[in-house]
Amino acid sequence: MITVGDFYLDLREMLRTAGNDMPEFAANQILATRLGVTQTELLSRRPLYISDESRVECVAMARRAAQGEPLAYVLGQWDFFGLTLEITPDVLIPRPDTELLAQTAIDRAGKYGEPARILDLCCGSGCVGLAIAANAQNADVLLADNSTAALEVAKRNARRLGLDIRFMEADALSPPVKALGQFEVLVCNPPYVSDAEYDALDASVRMFEPEKALRGGRDGMDFYRAVINGWYKALVSGGALIFESGYNQARGVAALMEKSGYTGVKIYKDFGGRERVIAGVKL
Repeated sequence: MITVGDFYLDLREMLRTAGNDMPEFAANQILATRLGVTQTELLSRRPLYISDESRVECVAMARRAAQGEPLAYVLGQWDFFGLTLEITPDVLIPRPDTELLAQTAIDRAGKYGEPARILDLCCGSGCVGLAIAANAQNADVLLADNSTAALEVAKRNARRLGLDIRFMEADALSPPVKALGQFEVLVCNPPYVSDAEYDALDASVRMFEPEKALRGGRDGMDFYRAVINGWYKALVSGGALIFESGYNQARGVAALMEKSGYTGVKIYKDFGGRERVIAGVKL
């Protein structure tokens, strides 16, 4: 028999020896997730014994992390905007920088009458749309993606959070069907990695995260061009189009929006000071 505290030390050392960048964080996350407790509750359990079954499963999870699999996939969940979401290899892992996209959409939604219709296009796990639905007043949120598997993950996340929202399969590269109607806010975190950038991505991203959710064409701008022009009619007059972009794309996206008739185009910087989110209004 071994206590939770002593086992944590063994797990941390296993990860550290394997070259994990954050062995303390990973060991804590694996233990808390397997035991079904919060980080605070985990501290109080350190003097208690851990079962052999839990120990075996934690070691198996740590081995996956030690081999380079992203921790979010190992855990099967990840936190975003205060929400704990199911995460599978069918969807990208939510990044902290993307919280700026969600917050910008929430702020914009508050400027419209209730309920504001909001479309999260290229929704993936649903992280952005679900954060909006959980925080915007009386928002009518629709999540859309061209991946059936991703939509299933998003649906399970909505059920997990008790959020009543709608879903549909849609390809951002093609114009929307007329029956979709119009929205006050269209928010989109599209695939935006260029072909050259994709080849240079960290191995943990290229090997584990879905390629089609990353690649945005030769220059990484295919989805921006398609949505800016093809989805123009999906916005009401005065409606907001809000994008996340790559670290060097924001000004190019803003220029495309202005050229296509969007006004008041503004670029927002993320927590690291990088130009990350672009928002504009349809005339």
